[in-house]
Amino acid sequence: MLGAFIAISFWLKSDRVALDRITMCPLDGPTGHTVILIDATDEFTAIQKADLKRYFKDLKSHVPQYSQVAIYAPKEMSDEDFLSPELKICNPGDAKGISGITANPSQIQRRYDTDFSAKIDNVLDHGLMSEGAATSPVMEMIQAVSVDAFPIGTTTPKRLIIVSDMLQNADWYSHYRNKVDFESAKSSPHFQHVYVDLTGVDVEILYIGRAGYEHLQTNGHGLFWDAFFGYLHGNLLSISRIGG
Repeated sequence: MLGAFIAISFWLKSDRVALDRITMCPLDGPTGHTVILIDATDEFTAIQKADLKRYFKDLKSHVPQYSQVAIYAPKEMSDEDFLSPELKICNPGDAKGISGITANPSQIQRRYDTDFSAKIDNVLDHGLMSEGAATSPVMEMIQAVSVDAFPIGTTTPKRLIIVSDMLQNADWYSHYRNKVDFESAKSSPHFQHVYVDLTGVDVEILYIGRAGYEHLQTNGHGLFWDAFFGYLHGNLLSISRIGG
């Protein structure tokens, strides 16, 4: 009887996949992982926020059923904050294609709207509110969220979406002070402490332009990060500039 109380699960749709009541994920694990890292160390303009919300609205509609979305928006520059997700939740599926004979479509749609879609919207809205910080250790953020969110030894699809100006600014290496060259960063003894294996991870960068730093945010800056993710065995799919 004790097991019945501990197992927090219920059945959805006709395939009767058992889901955790809190995370909405299958009890045997998500079928995929989408990680959203919002670099909240700098403020976003109103146009940038609007453009990002438009992007994320489309993203939500394409998250496969039973795949997990994890959102990180660190504001404090500490390992503990980097490792603290704002939300981890799976897409339980909506009512499209659901028969009223075998299930309750309105209940299923309501669960999708309130427990998945609305929660993601709320967390993203909060993540885009930032007052800025003195440093911006982008590499450290990438390492931390990847370690926390991506399981080892699985072949499930893995996707990392980074919302950032990608201007690394840490004591050991900074794009503001040092040459924007990956070989220069890699030659630092500290680089080994930010390494993480991203084998099998598709990476997308939503690139935030910063007024006054156009001389740093050049094509060479994009090549820096292409080399960085290549060295980590990740697959950089795109760098998409966000309006504003």
